[in-house]
Amino acid sequence: MAVQPGFRYVAGPYRVQDFTVTSADTFADGNPVTLTGAGRISEFSAVATAIVGIALSDSSESIGGKVPVLLADENTIFSSKIQTGVASSVLTDGAAFNIEKATDHFRLDTDSTVTLIVQIVPRGDASFDAASADSSIWCRFLPNFLKYQSGGTVIVPAV
Repeated sequence: MAVQPGFRYVAGPYRVQDFTVTSADTFADGNPVTLTGAGRISEFSAVATAIVGIALSDSSESIGGKVPVLLADENTIFSSKIQTGVASSVLTDGAAFNIEKATDHFRLDTDSTVTLIVQIVPRGDASFDAASADSSIWCRFLPNFLKYQSGGTVIVPAV
């Protein structure tokens, strides 16, 4: 089965909470989002220091200005596409990378290890390499980049 672009839930703890979308922001389902000082979510960017979670719908599909967000912890596993042409020696258990936006969705950036945001984890069959049929890998977000843990309490300012 083909993996959808963005970060897609595979296994592990999570919970879902609705967040108000920043009015001018646009993001796609499956993209990491961050929390603004006003308590609204916007698409993750290079200047963001934390990820709130993964958007479960496009910002344009918000209901009452709100979008459901999957809140994960360091044990939550996601699938992600990787760019083509990556050497299999790079895709090892525990290897950590930055993320990049390719077209409308984010994915592992196997060319960048300066800011470490995601880490490769074994697939269910214990392999670490990309699934050749869909160029995907399993990964988790590193705890230092997760704003809220799935079991924690999220306090969102009134907007």
